Amino acid sequence: AGAIKQAKAPALLVNGDALGEAGLAALARIEAAGVRVFADTFLIKLRRGAGLYSPAKLPYFAEQAVEALSGVDLLAVAGTKHPVAFFAYP
Repeated sequence: AGAIKQAKAPALLVNGDALGEAGLAALARIEAAGVRVFADTFLIKLRRGAGLYSPAKLPYFAEQAVEALSGVDLLAVAGTKHPVAFFAYP
């Protein structure tokens, strides 16, 4: 939390339990506080329905992911791993 408060453009990458109903409510509050929220490209599960927060998905292709994360000075992860491009991608 301290690192996120110090960052100028923080983001959060999530998957797993963070995408349940309670997690989505928390993510909505986190985004409202100024933290960009992304879900993994490929989700384990995602609770959906009327009135539930829906995080943006991190794009699959490296160029698009780099563009989506441009300006981010801190990327925190929850329930997932750090994003990487697939093997042997130029």
